Amino acid sequence: MDDPVTKNISIRGSKPTKKPYQYQPFPHVIRILRLYPGKANEPLIGELEFFALSNAPKYEAISYVWGTTSRSAEIICDGCSLPLTESLHDALQRVRCESRGRLIWADQVCINQDDLHERNRQVMAMNEIYKNAQQVLVWLGCDEHRCAKDVVALLESLEARFRDNERCGQLTADQQEQQLHWFSDDLWRQLATLYSLSWVSSRKTKCS
Repeated sequence: MDDPVTKNISIRGSKPTKKPYQYQPFPHVIRILRLYPGKANEPLIGELEFFALSNAPKYEAISYVWGTTSRSAEIICDGCSLPLTESLHDALQRVRCESRGRLIWADQVCINQDDLHERNRQVMAMNEIYKNAQQVLVWLGCDEHRCAKDVVALLESLEARFRDNERCGQLTADQQEQQLHWFSDDLWRQLATLYSLSWVSSRKTKCS
C-alpha cells in the first residue's frame, strides 16, 4: 500500500505560479498541511487538505514562536504563494523529510489569519487539535550558539537521574551541599541559553 502521506510530485522541477494563495471557507473541519519532501534550502511546497477533527489521519502539530509579524518568506501551497514568517519557514524546512511527505498542523498556515471569525473559531479548537496530534513538534529556533547537542545530552542525563530514586536523592544532597561538580560552568551557561529562548520565555509569561 502506498504511504498515504507521500504523493508522486512533479511540481518541484516546475515553476509554480506566484499567484497569492486564496483560502476557502469551511465549516466544522480543520486544514492540515501536506508538506512535500525536499532537501536543505529547496523551496517549501505543499497543499492544504480538509479533515473533520474527529476523523483526521495521523498528523503532527508544531509549536513555535512567530517572531516578527512580517511574513517575508513563503510556501508554495496548491501552486500559489502563501506568505510565512521566517520562524515558521525555518521550522518547516527543518522538519521536512527528504524522501516522504509529512502531515503538519501549523496555525499560521492552517488558519486563515486574515479571517477574524475563522481565526477565533479555530483558536477555540486548538486544545483538541494539539491533543489529537500524533505528536507535537517544538521548534525552538536556529541553533545559533551551537549548544543544542550538549544541552540535549545534559537534559537526557538529568532525566536518567530523576528516574533513579537513589541517584535523584544524591543529586538533591549534592545540590544542598553545593557539590554539583559534574555540572560545569559551560553546561550551566548552555542550559541558561536554552531557557532564554523566546519559545521558553513566552510560555513562562502565558503561564504566569
